Amino acid sequence: MEEEKDIVVFTDENGKDIELEVIDYFTHNDQEYAVLVDVEEEEEEDESCGETSSCGETSSCEKSGCCCGHDDEQEEEQDLYIMKVVVDGEMEEFIPVEESELDELTEIVQKRFSEEDDEDDEEDE
Repeated sequence: MEEEKDIVVFTDENGKDIELEVIDYFTHNDQEYAVLVDVEEEEEEDESCGETSSCGETSSCEKSGCCCGHDDEQEEEQDLYIMKVVVDGEMEEFIPVEESELDELTEIVQKRFSEEDDEDDEEDE
C-alpha cells in the first residue's frame, strides 16, 4: 500500500510551479520547520536506472538489488529545503528561513537523518 505524500506547490519568480514533498517536520526554539525535497528528483530516483547490466539487459530494477552494479548502500544526494512553518487557522504557510538560521537548522536536519539511518541499520541487523 502506498503512503499518502504531503505535497506542497510553490511558484517561482518565473511563474513555474515547483512541487516539493514534506518529508519531515521538527521544532526548534519553539518554531516549527519542515524539510522538503523536490518531487521530480524523488520520482527520478524511483524509476529504473536504465543502465546495461552485466547480464546484457537494460535494467528495469529500482537500484535496490540491481544487477547493473549499483551499490544499495550508496544513496543519491538530494536537494533538501528547510522552511519555517507558520500556521494560520487551518492553513500552513511555508516561509524560507533566514540566512542566519540556515547553518544551525542544516546541522539539526543532518543529525535527524543520521539518527534515522542508524535506526534503519539496526533494524536490518
